[in-house]
Amino acid sequence: MRIGLIGYGGFGRFLHASWDALAGVAVTAVADSAGRPDALAPHIATFESGEALIESADVDLVAIATPPSTHAPLALAALARGRHVLVEKPVAL
Repeated sequence: MRIGLIGYGGFGRFLHASWDALAGVAVTAVADSAGRPDALAPHIATFESGEALIESADVDLVAIATPPSTHAPLALAALARGRHVLVEKPVAL
């Protein structure tokens, strides 16, 4: 499972570390508007927006770990693109 992670704050980094411990799962892309992904491994694609990550062909699942007001629009965009979606709660305010 190739995971695209939108949001790389505390929870995003926690999710990334947790998935790194699992076989058959890999974070292949990260999007964060705050610029945090710079220190990622070279094999992980980085994006400045969640929308750009969603369009990437290198992800099967999009995990959304951004502020709550962005959850619903990002989740709907990912679902419309045919991605599996994991949303940090709440899904919407």
